[in-house]
Amino acid sequence: MFVRNLPFSVTEDQLYKFLRPYGKMHFVKLVIDKETEEPKGTAFVKFRDAAVAAKLMNYSRDYEQSLGAKATRRFEEDPTINLEIEGRIIKIFPA
Repeated sequence: MFVRNLPFSVTEDQLYKFLRPYGKMHFVKLVIDKETEEPKGTAFVKFRDAAVAAKLMNYSRDYEQSLGAKATRRFEEDPTINLEIEGRIIKIFPA
């Protein structure tokens, strides 16, 4: 999956640890700007179980489409879902 709106300070290890409670992953790879060699605030992540990625993408989509209301209800129903890192709501898309 493709992850956007990451804090520029987040590392691959931090993102891995943040997402690890949802399931095992094959990899986490931050996108790095070739000129500055700094993170671009995006990453690619591959979970071993595609259903985990689908669940996170659905939550992210619901949050975006409803400006937070529907996703907030879903987060309350399933408090194990947290898409906020350092005050930023990450956005997740298929890669």
